[in-house]
Order: sequence, then structure tokens, then C-alpha cells
Amino acid sequence: MLNLWEQSESDQEPQGEIKSWERELVEKVVTASVTENRRARRWKVFFQFITILYLTLITVLLLAEEIKEFWIKSNPHSSLVSIEGIISADSKASADKIIKGLRKAFKDP
Repeated sequence: MLNLWEQSESDQEPQGEIKSWERELVEKVVTASVTENRRARRWKVFFQFITILYLTLITVLLLAEEIKEFWIKSNPHSSLVSIEGIISADSKASADKIIKGLRKAFKDP
């Protein structure tokens, strides 16, 4: 019986031998595919980096005030309390007023 799916022996080339132009064509196609995949990966990484950089910048800008307050409160600081005049009970510079001012200065820099 004649099998149409099999090639005759005269049509078959020896195993392992492919025509040189076919081999070159396959190599060029595979090389082009690999090059295109490499370029696509590089652009993908580039755009991911730009996106992360953009999101980080937006986050920093939105949280800038909170970050500023955090660093101001967490760093050591000093305050200056100005007292003018004689310290006495009935003057502007009474001990009660001075203590209130000192506590306020200590609480809020």
C-alpha cells in the first residue's frame, strides 16, 4: 500500500545535512528574534524604572511636609526665652509667666 505521508527514499536528503542557505536563513531568523526579545526586555526594564522613579517622586512630594515635621521633631534643638525687666510677682516678668513660657518653649520648638 502506498503511504502518502512518507517521502520516498529518493526525495529524502541524508540526515544532519541541511542546505546552507536554509541554515543561514534559520540562523538569521533566530538571531533577529533573540535580538528583538533582548530589546523588548531592556525597554520594559527602562519603563519600569521610570515608573518607579515617578511614583517615588510623587510620594515624596506628597509626604514632604510630614517628613519635614518628623525630622524637626526628632532632632535635638534649643529654644530662646527672652525675659525683660525685673522678675517679681506684680511685673510683666513674674515667675508664673516665665514658667508658662518655659513649658511652652519646651513643648513646641
